[in-house]
Amino acid sequence: YHKAQCYHQMTHTHQMDEFLAPGERLLEDLRGSSAAYLFVVQDRRGQRNVRKIAIRDGVEGNGIAKVANEIRFYKHIARHKPGLARLYPKLLSAQTGSSFSSETIEYLEGPNYYAALRSEDRPFAVYRRSFERFAAVLCAGAVGRTSPIADSEAALNAYYLERSLSRLHSIDALLTRGDHMRINGRDVPAPHIILGKLLNDKRLRATLLPRIECFCFHGDLTLLNTVFLTETEEIRLIDPRGSTGNWDPLYDIAKLKFTLSGFGEFIIGDQPMVTQAKNGEYGIDFSRIPPLVRRLHNDFLSLFEQNAHFQQKIARLEPHWKRRIEFAEATHYLADIPFRLFTDSSSWTAVSSYVVGAYYLNQVYEELTA
Repeated sequence: YHKAQCYHQMTHTHQMDEFLAPGERLLEDLRGSSAAYLFVVQDRRGQRNVRKIAIRDGVEGNGIAKVANEIRFYKHIARHKPGLARLYPKLLSAQTGSSFSSETIEYLEGPNYYAALRSEDRPFAVYRRSFERFAAVLCAGAVGRTSPIADSEAALNAYYLERSLSRLHSIDALLTRGDHMRINGRDVPAPHIILGKLLNDKRLRATLLPRIECFCFHGDLTLLNTVFLTETEEIRLIDPRGSTGNWDPLYDIAKLKFTLSGFGEFIIGDQPMVTQAKNGEYGIDFSRIPPLVRRLHNDFLSLFEQNAHFQQKIARLEPHWKRRIEFAEATHYLADIPFRLFTDSSSWTAVSSYVVGAYYLNQVYEELTA
């Protein structure tokens, strides 16, 4: 519905130069934004900045509201969360209205961290150190204070179970969702079967309940929403959800792992990870994930486990944090299906998200029921 009614109106309805101030010139049209327009501009002094403009509604609340909330988030953290604000570009100017939202932010030089990692332009030790520093800043400053979640049962449903179940319906036009599926030679329960059981089984739910929350330090922390600074080899954040409320911190940490375990290849890889045989069986070729990406993914949980701030602020209050991250990672694949259908050039990315999400969800389910 959103694709038919809204999303097509977000793009190519204006000329780029309509959004340039006197003396500015357009340098580069960027891609992958939740807004209609995203480009690099140069001002009269030669300073490069990034301008993001939304002129319509978009998929799942993207568009005007998303950019307006992003502006509010930048202003909030500049005033109240200076440690977190240092991870983001500076907000230079902003405008909001009933028909558009626009922001101009500091330009950060470099690719996203995932693209840099898969390029293998530097030794793995360099990328690992950069990620360790980034994780340390997140846990020390961005997480800030944590507090108990008032209703863990409702949070588990809202963040993960009901959210994923509702979004699975968007793929029904592409495939028949039976109660079982065959992946890499194994018959496994389909995602809606497992999610349905987790909605109702108190024993299984007990391990997965979110126990703490903190200020929402991002809200969609894939490594594609970062910049790997070319000169300093630091990781910086971009494109926050825009929420200034509380959030489950393991949701965002799981998004980092989700990027490394396959999602990053869906978006910028050049070979499909998922194939389907004539008999309907799905195959996942994890060797499509580049070697350095796989190495960091293998080290992921231990990197956080070794972080003193993570241990103090999160792990001691989340006794099942490893299992919870793996569960959140699996549901991120399933919840992302509508975006893949509405924004990607091929619907196969949505199918791949469904299959890989099912694979990881089954891993978690088997561990819970062992």
